[in-house]
Parts: sequence; structure tokens; C-alpha cells
Amino acid sequence: MRIQWPVLILLTVALTACKTLPDPAPVAPEPAPQPSAPTAPPPSAPPAPAPVATVLAATQYEAGKQQRLATLARSQPEAIAADQAGYYLDVQQARLQEKLAGRLGLSREGERFVLRLPSQLGFATGSAQLRDEARSALSALAEVLREFRPTLISIFGHTDDTGPAELNQRLSEQRAQAVAKFLSDTGVARERLLVVGYGASQPVADNATPEGRDQNRRVELLLEPVVRR
Repeated sequence: MRIQWPVLILLTVALTACKTLPDPAPVAPEPAPQPSAPTAPPPSAPPAPAPVATVLAATQYEAGKQQRLATLARSQPEAIAADQAGYYLDVQQARLQEKLAGRLGLSREGERFVLRLPSQLGFATGSAQLRDEARSALSALAEVLREFRPTLISIFGHTDDTGPAELNQRLSEQRAQAVAKFLSDTGVARERLLVVGYGASQPVADNATPEGRDQNRRVELLLEPVVRR
């Protein structure tokens, strides 16, 4: 077969180009996608501290107290038989008088005791921080309360009527809670403590005089035996 010259020339050029072109560079494989690092969960908030004592509104106090007395009567092995309550209170009164030595006002009302922590002994004006004298008296009280375990302690905060009612309410609760915390810290079980703030709603003297206002600024403690009914 006779090949035409133009065709031969084109074939020669094509073969020469194929020999001189470099081999294509190898293409690096794409990297495999890396798994994303797990996202650390946000730090959780620390657990709220357990309350020192049960805080009740004034309107809830009586029902709450009766419920707590019934609960303690069922759960406390030391709960007192009803016919032994009088003797129990007589012995407890003698111990309170011995340990407190008149530092807290003490009165017996039927089958319960009322103790009063006056403002000049308990707190500085506008403060909910216990004075050293109050700590000493409450330490002696806590010693008796640890000995006489079947006793419910209600702690009432009171103020005079100076200043806004909301502020007085909050201050009365804070002072009662300060007393409850001290007793709890010195070994009195929390389930035995109830706290109520009355603000300026229950004065015992005339708020028109400095002496009256001083008497109204107080914390009272009500001690009642836990009796099996």
C-alpha cells in the first residue's frame, strides 16, 4: 500500500509528541475526614447546699409544726409516752436553768418552753450575724437539746417597725436562720428545727420608744416535746 506523504508526516509528529510528553504527576489521595473531637459537656452547677432548717411562712406554721411533730413521733425511738411528758419537761427545765444561768429568758407555758434571745445579746442593729455572747448562750442551749432529743425547736425572728416591711421580714427570717444554723452546726438534727420570720407583725412593746423597739427586736425559741399520741 502506498502511503501519502502528508499522512506519513502527521503520524511521525504524533508519535514524537507521545514520546516527549512527561508522565502525569501522581495525585495524592485526599485525606480521610477525621472524626471531630467530642464536645465536652458544660460544667454542671454545684449542688445547692441542703437547707439548715425548714422555713415556714407564718400562715403555714401551725399546720407544718403539727405535721413535723407527727413525723418525729413515728421516726424517733426516743419519742415520749404521753403519760411521761410532765416528768420529761420537769427534768428538761432543770437542765435548761442550770446550763443557761439566766442568759436566755426562759418561761414554761404548759407543755412547752419559750426562750428569748434579746437584740442586745443576739445581733447588732440591722445585722443577722450572731454576737459572741449569743453564741455562748446558744452553745449551752445546744448541749441541753442534744441531751433531750425528742424536742422540736421552732425559731421565730422578730423586728421593730423601723424601715420597709419587706426588709424587716427578710431580716427576721435571716436572724432566725442564723440561730438555726448555729444549733445545727453544734449537733442539733436539722429535722428538729423549724424557722419562721414574723417581721414587725408581733410586737411585745411600743415601737414609739427606743426601749420598746429594743424589746421587739428579738429571736424566740419554742421547745415542745415529741410525744407518741
